[in-house]
Amino acid sequence: MIKSHYYGDTVRQLLIVSGLLMLASGPFFRSALPVPTVVSVLAVLVIVLAAGLINPQQRWTVTLTTIISLFGFLVFEYYAMISYSLAPQNFFWVNQILAILFFLALYLSTKTLRSKCLPDRRVQLERRVNQPPGPEPVKPSELKKEKLDNWFS
Repeated sequence: MIKSHYYGDTVRQLLIVSGLLMLASGPFFRSALPVPTVVSVLAVLVIVLAAGLINPQQRWTVTLTTIISLFGFLVFEYYAMISYSLAPQNFFWVNQILAILFFLALYLSTKTLRSKCLPDRRVQLERRVNQPPGPEPVKPSELKKEKLDNWFS
């Protein structure tokens, strides 16, 4: 049995939890945020919109969530490392938890994207099973000999 590699529902949940954590913790760390508040709110909006758009039928939505997850992981892990000794301890932990959530979303969305880019094994297996037997494959050495024979005749 071949397992489906669509994890969009889990990625959606991870992105929504990340957005909620960003919204809930934002007011407490407004002075520690490296960007204006409006940028933080817009980032949450983009994350939630991407979570709502993810669809197993559309590869571009899976690509979008992969890019957002990559960007989220890089940003929050960077600020977690920087804030470890410079900012309040709680700010470090919020950034670290967000980095972990985006890391998991990145892994699962990458697996989903990979399955969308590769041909479906089930379809290949069905084609092999339903396809009538064809002629024997020609060996490369026989092809060279046949080309030479045609050239000189």
